Amino acid sequence: MQNMTDIEISRLSQDMQTIISVLKTAGEIASNISKSSLKSWYKQDNSPVTEADYAVNQLCKEKLTKLRPDYLWISEEEPDLHEAARIKIAQASNEKPCYSWCLDPIDGTRGFMENNNHWVISIAILRNDEPVLGVIYNPERDQVFSAIKGKGAFINEERLQISPQKTPQDLKVYARKKIRNFEFLSPFLQNYKISYLSSLAMRICMIADGKAEGCFLTTACALWDIAAAKVILEEAGGQSYMLDLAPLKISGKNFKISHMILGTAEFLSHYKQYLLDNAIKAENFKKEDI
Repeated sequence: MQNMTDIEISRLSQDMQTIISVLKTAGEIASNISKSSLKSWYKQDNSPVTEADYAVNQLCKEKLTKLRPDYLWISEEEPDLHEAARIKIAQASNEKPCYSWCLDPIDGTRGFMENNNHWVISIAILRNDEPVLGVIYNPERDQVFSAIKGKGAFINEERLQISPQKTPQDLKVYARKKIRNFEFLSPFLQNYKISYLSSLAMRICMIADGKAEGCFLTTACALWDIAAAKVILEEAGGQSYMLDLAPLKISGKNFKISHMILGTAEFLSHYKQYLLDNAIKAENFKKEDI
């Protein structure tokens, strides 16, 4: 993507406080719903959804499309709009960019249903298919992670900067424990504690906040799961790749991506060296999802 113009950056900066305010209001609504008799059900892909997901989606759509009515609206809970958005994004160019809101009303729905404090509301602004602004709000911890591409990342308005690698006993990687079933990764992972949070966006924010070194994702996730977190991580000094170290590029065409690794620059450097030292090829990464 070409660099954004000063006008584009100024517009994003102007909108940031409104976006944060909307997400805080949405978070309050979701928290209140969770404390009542929460209604939930399963979608066709067997993923859970609750009435809070739809309440958050409705509020954010109402407020944010009023703020920027020319932006497309992409949300996990409105799949009927996805195809039209794909077409418009595919037709966009640097000269005539297309902007989109990209919302995950509740990332970590299973955790939300279990009343843990790791669920978040995640929204990004895409310029064509590149996320250029990300805001992730954790209502239970009252944490706002935010970033604009090229302007740094913040937690509750304090600058985020990934800390140097920690002592061996403090090294943490977010992944499902089944990650160890990738035999070629076992030696690399033996020095790390494997942890997991239901919210992918929160896992990535924890790396940006210096609470972990990296995150493996081997199952498919969607555009709205990763877009905001990717901006925040990279603006904090982190990096994101496919498992075979190809650049992690978000696609506006299919909205799905899998087999990723995200982390600190040092963690990714160690991972890259491990692949080189062991002559591990890209075909090792074509196993079925685990």
